[in-house]
Amino acid sequence: MGYVPNVSAQNLAMQCTKNIGLIFPVLTQIRQGDPFFITLVTELTQVLFQASYSTTVVSAKTLEDLRKMACEMYKNKQVDAFILMYSIKDDPVLSFLVDNHIPFVMLGTPVDIQERIVFVDNDNLSIGQTATRYLLGQGHQDIIFVGGSQEEWVYQERYNGYYLEMMNAHLVGECYDVTKVESTSKLCQRLEEAPPTAMVAANDMLAVKMVPFLEKFGCYVGGNFGLVSVNNSMFTTLTHPYLTSIDIHIKTLASQSARLILEVLNKEKLPLTRYVIPHELIVRESTPKFWSDPSFF
Repeated sequence: MGYVPNVSAQNLAMQCTKNIGLIFPVLTQIRQGDPFFITLVTELTQVLFQASYSTTVVSAKTLEDLRKMACEMYKNKQVDAFILMYSIKDDPVLSFLVDNHIPFVMLGTPVDIQERIVFVDNDNLSIGQTATRYLLGQGHQDIIFVGGSQEEWVYQERYNGYYLEMMNAHLVGECYDVTKVESTSKLCQRLEEAPPTAMVAANDMLAVKMVPFLEKFGCYVGGNFGLVSVNNSMFTTLTHPYLTSIDIHIKTLASQSARLILEVLNKEKLPLTRYVIPHELIVRESTPKFWSDPSFF
């Protein structure tokens, strides 16, 4: 007869919205256009759609605006729950969700409160170790780490893994935050005065930007310089040399987060609160063996 049920009326009767809010981290230049978040949202939306849920992206330029938006959306019954897609120290958004007993799942490892939070993440400490260990195995000893703000736990943990592996090899570790002018200036000075032979980049977007930047200082990725990045996104094979990168299985991160928030909403008793997704090193052209004789090139 052509009848179509009114989903909004059904949800109103059941006192639910069938909508999940996806809370993005504060927008920065580095994040804009990052395929990591595009892949996450695509997979989350698909998995939740199969369970008859829709999604709404929550995005803002400050943490306080993010908190206000999440508060208004939940108070006005626009969402049933949230997926928090980042982790930082002293996050007012996380505090709001926990203090008000709002259903949510975190995609990342909580810094301050872990016992009451369901979260999905990679072992980012191990990721930093894997990247550094591979470069050490290729003969590099002068290896630096380049990342974003250390306030973001994912970058801090990857750096910690890098630093731990360098210490185990009795080598000095160095970190440069390219989101800060002062740290970037120090990186330029380091490259001019005593160029390292390799770098661990916290993600593929940073790595792609580093390739032409390094060339200005005579560091040629895939030639006399080794580079390992993280995420294994489409950026790794867009230009030469193809980047050696650690695959963190973004789609699995997203689908696991989606399934968990559905279980939380169904008030199912979860066997775990911490779900760790394995990673895999994908070796490409950017990490040749190190040759101590520069005339080789």
